[in-house]
Amino acid sequence: MPNVKKNMPEVELATRHRWAEILRERIRDLSLKNKDAGKLLQATAPQVSDLMHGRDQFFSLPQLLVWADRLGIDFDFTASYRPINVEQKLAQTV
Repeated sequence: MPNVKKNMPEVELATRHRWAEILRERIRDLSLKNKDAGKLLQATAPQVSDLMHGRDQFFSLPQLLVWADRLGIDFDFTASYRPINVEQKLAQTV
């Protein structure tokens, strides 16, 4: 079986890691015990434990966003453009 974490783009790993941090912070801010966090998230005890111990690789980005919503975390996205060398990028994908 391929190593999913190894093949995942760095930006997705970083984004997923940041969202997991946000969830941990919110759970701590609400002073939730793991059992109560699990009820709010509709997650199993092992899932909450993995989240709280930083084992972010077990969760998809969509799952983390659903949990953020269940914890009352509002979010929006903005985009900005940065210069890129199109020719260099295209050559890298070959």
